[in-house]
Amino acid sequence: AAAMQAGEAQAVRHLVYPLVEMSEATGEQMVRLANPWLRLRDGQPAPEWRGAWGPASALWQNQPGVAKLLHGRPRDGSFWMSFAEFVNGFNKVHVCRLPTSSSTLLRCEWTQHSSGGSLATWPGSKWRCNPQFQLQVAQRSRVVISLSQPDAQLDGNLDSDAYPHAIGVYVLRADSLGRRQLTFTDYDSASGVLSAGALCGASRLARSRSVCTEVELEPGAYCVIPCAPPSLRCACPKRKRE
Repeated sequence: AAAMQAGEAQAVRHLVYPLVEMSEATGEQMVRLANPWLRLRDGQPAPEWRGAWGPASALWQNQPGVAKLLHGRPRDGSFWMSFAEFVNGFNKVHVCRLPTSSSTLLRCEWTQHSSGGSLATWPGSKWRCNPQFQLQVAQRSRVVISLSQPDAQLDGNLDSDAYPHAIGVYVLRADSLGRRQLTFTDYDSASGVLSAGALCGASRLARSRSVCTEVELEPGAYCVIPCAPPSLRCACPKRKRE
């Protein structure tokens, strides 16, 4: 799905349009988007894309070769545009991964005592205070871990939809599985220092609705640690998919 940034009357800005197809016709790169917005929030009909290769574009008659390669003008509510106009008009592309039959949803909460900041290698760091989740891998597997925080649009702050706190998630190699405070490979418990060898995967640290990491793991014990800034109180649903 793609999020539009332009303020043109040709489409509705700040809304998401599913990207359903990409094609190249006679050297021109094209993108087909679905328009699910039949009406706006105020009840008015949603405007259609009126640029090149839009529903009312004369190019469908003037360039029959391209039109044939694109299987004609769409009649299902979708529309075509050039890739150059797509890049100019949209500022975000969201790639959706469909869940497999093996997925798990876990919930946790950061408090002033369980938010230890991001992974650090200096003595005295508090990253181990973050919540920890056990992960036992029986065979070589590719695991996708997504960490989410509450939607900023539903927090009651009508002045801003921004996320004030950065979140991230780490996957570490563990040599034992206890209930909490796992023992990590290449970890010095006296100093609190974790070597680079213990880290198997990590997401970006970002002020966003969710972050994600995909990692291929060998059989063994692992620990998944969602992190948040120190002294933060926040809920965090975490999804794990194999």
